[in-house]
Amino acid sequence: MVEEVRTRLPFELYVTDILQSPDLFEAWRYDIPVVLIDGVPAFKHRVDAETLEVRIREVMNGIPIAKTVGQDG
Repeated sequence: MVEEVRTRLPFELYVTDILQSPDLFEAWRYDIPVVLIDGVPAFKHRVDAETLEVRIREVMNGIPIAKTVGQDG
């Protein structure tokens, strides 16, 4: 799904294996997958393509990430 969004809206994607870092494993082990945008937790557990694209476009237009109850990473 992320790659689908990238075909319409190019952005850099970094994939991190939390098993390679005890700190990351401890922080995120119950919340994967986690999507961070500009280092800020934006989604955890699930996200659909439309919502992800909207959030990335907002950030590209200078709108900061604002967490919601479901995004309390």
